[in-house]
Amino acid sequence: MQINSFQSSGFGNRITEPQTQTNGRATIGHATRCVFALAVLLLFSTALFAGDFNFINGDVPFGTTTTFADTNNGMTATFSSPADPGGFITAQNFFSFPGFQILVDPGPAGASNIPLNISFSAPLRDISMNFGIDGQSGPFQLEAFLGGKLVGSTTVNGSVPPGGNFGEGTISFAGDFDSVELISSSTPYFGIANIGADPVPEPTSLMLLVPALAGVGGVLRRKLKK
Repeated sequence: MQINSFQSSGFGNRITEPQTQTNGRATIGHATRCVFALAVLLLFSTALFAGDFNFINGDVPFGTTTTFADTNNGMTATFSSPADPGGFITAQNFFSFPGFQILVDPGPAGASNIPLNISFSAPLRDISMNFGIDGQSGPFQLEAFLGGKLVGSTTVNGSVPPGGNFGEGTISFAGDFDSVELISSSTPYFGIANIGADPVPEPTSLMLLVPALAGVGGVLRRKLKK
């Protein structure tokens, strides 16, 4: 596949720009409800923090090339490749999966068969994304690292969807990590989009939650003894 101004016959020519509770012996009073509300708020705040971070879904200007960083809800993802500057580029989505933006190679550097690295500013507990490869089928691999050490990997074989032109799929990984490397070993180019990730829960949130729940139990026991 020849590249002309970072274009190829496959990818290149497509790269463009609560209610009161009762029981038989006691009623949960105001103090109980307050403690219970505190526990609910702590759970809710933890759930909010654990909400998805999303990247490569239109929040980066078209034509942005690696290396670049993108911050979403306080989490920063840095995208890079061995061929930088310009290994990958944000472009209009030409795959069948949802969304109008992808990060794809070849970028202006014109390199092929290169991995894409994504590092995060804090550890994550899971990640998923759509991918497309410059071919009808083939494996797409995600390797996850924590502190520079490989902690796991996932491989998905892309396939052409009805009406599509390229192999596509969704790849995911669950487990603590702070960076991933994406590889298409059988095709020269690939693209990704719609990255969703969840962080590792904050220890401080969990530490606050435990005594709050213990307080609920203590108040309930005292109420039941009356």
